[in-house]
Amino acid sequence: MKQLFLKYMRNEITQQELKELFRYFGSPENREQLDALIYRELCKEDRYESAALTELFTTLDDKVLCQIKSQGIVHDMESSPRAQNYRIWKRIAIAAALLIVLATGIALFLRKENTHPPSEEFTQLSDIPPGYNRAILTVGSGTPLELDSTKTGIQIEDGQVQYNDGTVIETSSKTRQYAVLSTPNGGNYTITLPDGTIVWLNAASTLRYPLAFTGDSREVVLDGEAYFEVHKNHKQPFIVVSHGQRVTVLGTTFNINAYLDEGEIATTLVEGAVEVTKQGADGPQRLYPGQQAVFKNNKFDIKPVDVEYYTNWRTGKFTFDRVKLAIVLRHIERWYDVEFVGSSTIGDIPFWGSLSREVMLSELLDVLTLNTGLTFKREGRKIMMKP
Repeated sequence: MKQLFLKYMRNEITQQELKELFRYFGSPENREQLDALIYRELCKEDRYESAALTELFTTLDDKVLCQIKSQGIVHDMESSPRAQNYRIWKRIAIAAALLIVLATGIALFLRKENTHPPSEEFTQLSDIPPGYNRAILTVGSGTPLELDSTKTGIQIEDGQVQYNDGTVIETSSKTRQYAVLSTPNGGNYTITLPDGTIVWLNAASTLRYPLAFTGDSREVVLDGEAYFEVHKNHKQPFIVVSHGQRVTVLGTTFNINAYLDEGEIATTLVEGAVEVTKQGADGPQRLYPGQQAVFKNNKFDIKPVDVEYYTNWRTGKFTFDRVKLAIVLRHIERWYDVEFVGSSTIGDIPFWGSLSREVMLSELLDVLTLNTGLTFKREGRKIMMKP
């Protein structure tokens, strides 16, 4: 049952497995085992500190909070210091909310099974959680390694890859010149490069980088989206290559959105200055803080923007300024690992405003309904849209 429980937590469980899980834990003699699994998931000493439990209570709404307290899952929550790592503790809160769904689902399932035969309409989870720290690391020609989702990121020290807490990551490759960090849909991760540059990698993105910067420049290759805080080095420019575009900086902060399905490359400058070039386009374009270069149809469009609209993803928000709904939905698809299905004309609806990246999918869809008038129905990881 432990494996089924873990599959439930990862939202990978099948309908048949879920029925088996519900039947097993619906039996009173197995409740103690369920409580133990819940407690270990929330309180493992090797993954969470006690301060995490305080953060859990501050991030859940009152209804869920009361349910968790009434079950006696966590105790001694008074006056503990706030957690230091918000993202990890937010994930704990999401796990707790899912556990409430599990307990409710068991009760509903048993009630339904006692009165009616099992129905194929019974679904696996009532909701889908947001993305979290997930990434795959490949060093040289070695085997891809799934990184620890409880860590905050990785760093390169003297050619050695390690987690930010100093834990060394053992890799199988004998060729160690380059590495590739990739995030799936529903994942993000942070990396500190050998020069001290910090990169936040958004969902469905890939960063290729050397384990040591040598020569006259520091060059990395990006596919997808990333936020860069580049360590200054006037003798060794930092270059980001994205589908033929080259962004050259000495030391600055900027965001690049280079997803192929967007049909354009957007470079947004927060601090400092950058130079943007693309083969076949006009000469080098220089950006200043608060400007954005969009490469589309073989030319650059330079314009002033509110940089928060293009960088807030890093701090847990979707922020949009009068964009087509189709663009909004692509962002949600990548972060929640879902697919929206509906009439192509729906994508032309204009949208602006802020959405949280840290809520369950149903809550996000409720906000979209209020703002667009559309209705959304989930079928697995497909979201059906209707006017």
